[in-house]
Amino acid sequence: MASVYNRDLSRPLVINVRSNYAQKRESMRVIFVVCSLLMPSLASAQFSQSFEKCSAVTQTQLDVNNCAGTELQRVKSELDARYAKLRAEIGGDKLGLKKLASMQTAWVGYRDSYLEAMYPADNKMEQYGTIYPSAISLAEARLTLQQIVAIEAILELYKPR
Repeated sequence: MASVYNRDLSRPLVINVRSNYAQKRESMRVIFVVCSLLMPSLASAQFSQSFEKCSAVTQTQLDVNNCAGTELQRVKSELDARYAKLRAEIGGDKLGLKKLASMQTAWVGYRDSYLEAMYPADNKMEQYGTIYPSAISLAEARLTLQQIVAIEAILELYKPR
């Protein structure tokens, strides 16, 4: 119980904040459990079999770059589909949609900053060579796979119980 004083400051005014705290605590417990269950899938988030097959038969760096670019596009499409599914689950909850959009915007900023930190040179091809396109595509694909897992965790919270 929290105490604050009423207007005339003569006696404390007691406000029940325990129930709000208990609700937040229960919500955090649910999120923790869901994230704990999904962590193994985060660790195992890996590239598709089509990427593995493609990269197994490459002959040139251009082939590797093409395989990596194709995999990145596949992963981005998967992210878009999961994001759309989550938006549909949230439905008419305007605050939920606003928070989701904010989360995704923040993630895009993080992703871009992370990739810039990994490859900070101004002239990336000159600095990192012909492997740069595949390296950056695969790094972005890994981050995108992680974001898919994060969105899946939120989707779990919207499943009927």
